[in-house]
Formats: sequence, structure tokens, C-alpha cells
Amino acid sequence: MVRALDADGCQLRATRRDSRVPWAHHQRRRVFRPGLARCAVRPVPVVRRPTSSRTGAQGRALPPRSPAAEPAGGSVRGHRGRCHRPWLRPNPSTGEGPFPTAVLLGGLESTKEESYQFEQQLLARGIATVTFDGPGQGEMFPEVPLRGDYERYTSAVVDYAEKLPEIDSSRIAVVGRSLGGHYALRSAALDDRFIACISWGGFADMDSYDEETPMTKESWKYVTASSTDEESRERVMTLMDVRSELHKLRVPTYIQHGMHDEVPVSEVEVVKQLAVDAP
Repeated sequence: MVRALDADGCQLRATRRDSRVPWAHHQRRRVFRPGLARCAVRPVPVVRRPTSSRTGAQGRALPPRSPAAEPAGGSVRGHRGRCHRPWLRPNPSTGEGPFPTAVLLGGLESTKEESYQFEQQLLARGIATVTFDGPGQGEMFPEVPLRGDYERYTSAVVDYAEKLPEIDSSRIAVVGRSLGGHYALRSAALDDRFIACISWGGFADMDSYDEETPMTKESWKYVTASSTDEESRERVMTLMDVRSELHKLRVPTYIQHGMHDEVPVSEVEVVKQLAVDAP
């Protein structure tokens, strides 16, 4: 379908569909072939010359995006040696830089491509964006499962972004949704280059793990590469806890949460009680 749209000159529609393919590919591996999910596909270090269906679709989608996204690469010494990671950096198509920038963090079992629509909202307002796959997400997952030190990866992205002439290094914020909201709190607390933090449906800890739905527990088990439910529970409750670091959060922080979210709204109060220096 994507090739047919592209052949007919419908580039924008083809681009939008191509942007969805990597997410669908990621979900198919878990939901329909869980036995193979942890082993087969190696990530492509840079998206310029993609070779898999997942990165190939994203690579095709980059040039016609409005505004166009620029692929970039970087590395973080982590779980298994030096892990090279691609990320995408579209800039606003109007106005002159340097631009304020939002580093976007995805949630549980997410991929960077899921941020496409949110990117468009920010770009339309003159805010550049950077999206990437971290541990347990998208292209990084086959190499590195979920980790507690996600801020190391976020900081590596800032290392890259702050050197670009079109990026205003004095105005970089971090925005995370769901599990990404937890990572946003951690990243802003441990990297003082962020000037603002948005935690959208995030949390400070996973003390409520036992209240999660069976499907969500299965997702945790998948991204932690755990063999048993108990192993998954122990890893999640140990790794997903930022309470001891929240006193370091000193930038303006906005928390958005839904009353019916699976993560209890009481997590908002936990953050407010511990992040005493965050405006």
C-alpha cells in the first residue's frame, strides 16, 4: 500500500503509513511470535541505509516528512559494550533557529516512530524534537533490555543535540509519556542541562506492580527479558524507582495524569512530596 501511494504521488500519506510500520513490526514480534522476540533482529546502527523492514520503512519516511527528519547516530557504553543508537531530529520548517528543543521519551514497549503525531504538534509551534529508542524499546531492545539508568542514554542525546547550530542548547526540555514519564523525571533530576520536565502519565516507583493488568505484566516481562513472572517483578520494582533522586529535580516540572490510568494517580503526590525543589 505504501509503495502504491508513493507511486501515485501521495508522498505525505505514504510517509504517514511508513512511520507506522516500525511500531507495527515491533508489536508483531512480541504479540504473535514471543518465542522469537528476543533473538532475531539486529538493529541497524544508522538509518541512512536501512536493511530491515522496520528501519527501511522509517528510512523511506524521512525525506518527505514535513518538516524533514534527519537521522543521526550516537553511542552509549552500556549493557553490552558500546551500543550505537540512531535517533531522529526534525526541525521546524518555519522560522530561524536556533530552536528550543524537546527530547521525547516513549513508554513501555514503545518505538521512537510512535512520536510522529506529537512531533508535528511541537514542530508547528517552533519547537525542534529529538526522538530515540532507549533500553527495552524499538531498535535497541534486541541488544539492551530495560535498564534503570535510562538517563545515561538521554544525556547522550543531549551531548549530540547541544552541539548543533540549529539547536538552542540553553532551551532543551525532556518530555516523557507513561514509562517515559518516569524516565523524564529521572533524566531531568540527573542532568542539569534540561530546563524543563514534563511527565505525562509517569510515576516515581512501581510499588503498585501487583495491581498492573496481566497484559502489562507480560509487557514488563518481555522488556526486562525475564524468564519468570517473579524475576520480572523483582527487576521492575528495583529498576523503576527514582524516589532517591527526586530531591535533585530543580527545574520547572509539569505532571499530567489520568484518574483512570493504570498507574495510580497517587504517584503524583509522591513526586510532589519528594521533588521539593522543583518549581
